[in-house]
Amino acid sequence: MNATIRSVLDLIVLIPLLLLLPYFEVAGQKDLSDEALEALLDDEEALETWLDEEFSGWDFSSNAKVGWGYSDNVLLATVNPQSGDYLHTELELFLLKFPDEKGEFFAFLNGRDLRYFDVDGADKDQILLIDAEWKRYLTDSLTGALEGQYIFLDQVLDLSLSDRDVSRERIQYNGYGIGGDLLFSPLESNNKFSLETMALHEDFQEVLGENFLGRIELSWERPMWQDAKFKGELRSEIRDYDSRSARDAFGRPVDGPLLETKRNSATLDVTQGWGKEKFLSSSFQVKYSENRDNGSGYYDYDQWALEFSLDGDWEGIESRFSIGVDESKFLIQRADRFSPEPREKIDYIAEFFVRKELWKRISVYLLGNYEESTSNVVEDEYNVFSASLGFQIDLWGDS
Repeated sequence: MNATIRSVLDLIVLIPLLLLLPYFEVAGQKDLSDEALEALLDDEEALETWLDEEFSGWDFSSNAKVGWGYSDNVLLATVNPQSGDYLHTELELFLLKFPDEKGEFFAFLNGRDLRYFDVDGADKDQILLIDAEWKRYLTDSLTGALEGQYIFLDQVLDLSLSDRDVSRERIQYNGYGIGGDLLFSPLESNNKFSLETMALHEDFQEVLGENFLGRIELSWERPMWQDAKFKGELRSEIRDYDSRSARDAFGRPVDGPLLETKRNSATLDVTQGWGKEKFLSSSFQVKYSENRDNGSGYYDYDQWALEFSLDGDWEGIESRFSIGVDESKFLIQRADRFSPEPREKIDYIAEFFVRKELWKRISVYLLGNYEESTSNVVEDEYNVFSASLGFQIDLWGDS
C-alpha cells in the first residue's frame, strides 16, 4: 500500500485513540512529540508495540469496505421499479477491554453508506449503529451489565400504486436506548440464564412520529450434544406512541387513548459447529410472534419466521449464507375494505457473502441480497435483488 495512504489510515485510527487515552487505565503514559508521532507512523511494528503498552488490557480493531453495487429495485417499489448502481462504503470499529477480576467492556460501531447514481428520487441510503456494553462480575456465577445504544436510518421508499399516483417517502429514524442485563451461570451446570431489559426513544419524524419502546427478554442457553448449543428466548415489547391514534376495524382514526402496541415472541435457536477445527457452523432458528394494539385490534397480527444460516472461515476465506421466511396473518385487517379475506403476507430473504484475503490487510468481497414480499394487499408486494463487489481494508488490529 502507498506509504502516504497508509499514514492517513493510521492517523484516522490513532487520533481518536489519543483523544480517549486520558480516560483509560494505562501504564507508563507519556506525551508524544510531533517527531515521535511521525516516527511511530513510519514504523508499523513500533506503533503497535507502543499501543500495546499504552492500552494495556485493551484491544482495538477496525475495517472499511469500499465497493460498487447494483440493485434492480432501489426504492422497494411495488410498480415500475428503478434499477441503479451505487457506491458502497462501510466502516466497522471494535473496542474491547479484556476481562479482569472486575469485569469487561465492549463497544461496536457500524456505519454503512450507499450513494446511488441516476435513481430518480433517491440519492443515498444510510445506516449507523453504535452499541457499548460494560459488564461487572457480581459473584462467581452472576454478572451484571449496562448497555447503551444508538441507531440511525435514512432511506427513501417508493409507495406508488400506479404510474399516475407517484408517492415516495423518506424514512428517517433515530433511536436512543439504555438497558441493563443479568447473566446467571450456575457453577455446577452448563446452563446460562439471562434477563435483559432495554428502553428506547424512537423518532420516525413525519412518518410515524415519536414513541417509547420498552423491552424485556428472558433466555436460556445450554449445550445439546457435541459442538451444538440450544438457546430459547422469550421477549415482550411495548410501544407507546406520542401522537398516533388507535384505529377502528376499517382503519379510521378514533378518539380516545393514543396508540399502544404489545409484541410478544418466543424463539428457539440451535447452532452447530462442524469439522475438527470448526471452520463451518450452522444455525437454525424458529420464531413465533404476536402483535396486539390497545384499540379495535386493527394492528393485531400473528407471525411465524424461520431462518437458516451457514458461516465458514478457512484459510483466508470468510463466507456466510442465510435464507429466511416469515408469514404474517392479520386478525382484523382485510385484503381490501369490502373483502372477507384477512390481510396476509409472506416475506422471503436470502443473503450471500464471501471474502478472500489477497494481501496483508486487504481482501476482496462479494455480497448478494434478495428480498421478496408477497401479499393479498398490493401495496405490500415488492421484490429486489442487489449485489456489490469491492475491497475490505483492515485498518487496525490483527490481520
